[in-house]
Amino acid sequence: MSKQYLNLFPSDELKEAMSSFPKKPLIKSHSKGFTPMDDIILKAGKTYELVGWSGTTKAGNASVSITIDDWQPYTGAGSSSTAMDDFEE
Repeated sequence: MSKQYLNLFPSDELKEAMSSFPKKPLIKSHSKGFTPMDDIILKAGKTYELVGWSGTTKAGNASVSITIDDWQPYTGAGSSSTAMDDFEE
């Protein structure tokens, strides 16, 4: 499998913080790698919403999670902040 890029665009606050980082990865998978619990299938030509969330593990370590969902065009309605309520590592 070739390396795939999923580009996300940081908020203004994150852009400011990133300006002090050297040119190296901002986040990386665990040293044991990433093993999906379920199949992850992204279909070519289909549009998805990718969102990054900051959080902490049960051990109190900082973590970043990326959610992948079907794209929903913006309608002006309020958004839900509960997308990560059930996240556990």
